[in-house]
Amino acid sequence: MKLFTFLLFFLLTATCAVAQQDAAYTPVLLTGPNSFKPLPANWKLVSEVFFNPLADGDPVLKNGTGVLVNIPAKNKKWNEGHLLTNMEHGDLDLDLDLMMAKGSNSGIYLQGRYEVRLSDSWGKQDPDYTDAGGIYKREANTEGAEGRPPAQNVSRAPGLWQHMQIVFRAPRFNAEGKKTENARLVKVIYNGVTIQENIELSGPTTGGIASDETAMAPLMFQGDHGQVALRNIRYRVPPANTEPVRRASAVVNPILVSPGVAPVVHRGFLNYNGKKLTAPVAVGYPQKVSYAYDLDKGRLLEVWRGDFLDATGMWYSRGEQQLAVALGSLIVLPGKPTLAFLPGKDSVWPDSNTAAYNYLGYDLLKDGSPVFKYQLGDAMIRETLTPDNSGKRFTHSISAEMAKEAKDLWFRVAEGSDIALQPGGLYAVNDKQYYIQLPEKVKPLIRKTAANTTEMLLPVTIKDQKGGVNYELVW
Repeated sequence: MKLFTFLLFFLLTATCAVAQQDAAYTPVLLTGPNSFKPLPANWKLVSEVFFNPLADGDPVLKNGTGVLVNIPAKNKKWNEGHLLTNMEHGDLDLDLDLMMAKGSNSGIYLQGRYEVRLSDSWGKQDPDYTDAGGIYKREANTEGAEGRPPAQNVSRAPGLWQHMQIVFRAPRFNAEGKKTENARLVKVIYNGVTIQENIELSGPTTGGIASDETAMAPLMFQGDHGQVALRNIRYRVPPANTEPVRRASAVVNPILVSPGVAPVVHRGFLNYNGKKLTAPVAVGYPQKVSYAYDLDKGRLLEVWRGDFLDATGMWYSRGEQQLAVALGSLIVLPGKPTLAFLPGKDSVWPDSNTAAYNYLGYDLLKDGSPVFKYQLGDAMIRETLTPDNSGKRFTHSISAEMAKEAKDLWFRVAEGSDIALQPGGLYAVNDKQYYIQLPEKVKPLIRKTAANTTEMLLPVTIKDQKGGVNYELVW
């Protein structure tokens, strides 16, 4: 009987999974204006764009195609300059990249009527319905969708590419044209985190193309508010069954870990790039930024913005999975050792420490931040990652002590598809996934790797038995 039950469950799960296999997405071509109704003058096709996260001003643009950028005129009028697709849709699964300017806001209007908010919400601790991923309030303040904030704020810095997926279910009408079911946001996923789920929309929101409701209408990108850039826009009709596949069991009350007024230092197993690590530590801060660090190898694994950890897999029942899961929006880093001794500037950075590595525990600073201690060869190392008060950046610092002078110790700052210096002094990493800010007058070594990636290194000069270096990770 048990075998039969298992087989039945397996077959039902497999059938549901097949039914939900991805249908092909249709790209919205950004090589010309043909995908849209007449392109308003405030929308421009370019190949690259950069908004400075630290200063107001016009974006830096590069001629070409592939990116749509909205630069509203100084004398812009309300409800003008919107971008509408030639494509009209009912049910829709929309997938795109977006980039916000400092202090900007915009919106995606499904069927030109129901707004999912776009906003520079970087670092905001308590988001409301006007923030990124929020559902804007209805035009008529009656029952139903009166504005709904995102479940958490996972917005990244202006000038970085962010990712959004929206699954929308259009309103239903009978043969006489009477509405029988309200529109619904099945899901909004922002930077990898579900921030809205199963939200009924009782009517259009403010600022759309019409106040009525219909079965088919164009997609609209708001053009009369702030600067925003879009790329990699694609869509499809979602599968008929958009409900999640049921599992054999579900935890009704997950066990969540959250920082209070001080950081939380959490030991537990972690899934990193498909491998279960047994000696990581996760550190979460009240500013709603966190990181994970591998004590076995002395390496920074990932950083994230948003909520801290789900420890259900460790503490529920027998803790069979033994895994803690990050709840916020992850940036997974290459995970190589922070420090290494290199014979020369062209020497390959090791995947693991070639010099003897010996973890020595950690101390706590006054604010509760850990200081990781280890020995690397003849060097005694102290390593810290601490956020600023706004939670917009981590300062990653190391100090080293050695009995002899050394010039062959290096600090690996970043690796990505590219590392490019931007106006204002920030380095954008991995196609504008995050920024690196270096101290004044510090010159990095930026070089290509054998894997055709780019990495940034800083020298750690040991003089009078001491040395140190730091940078800021901004995202």
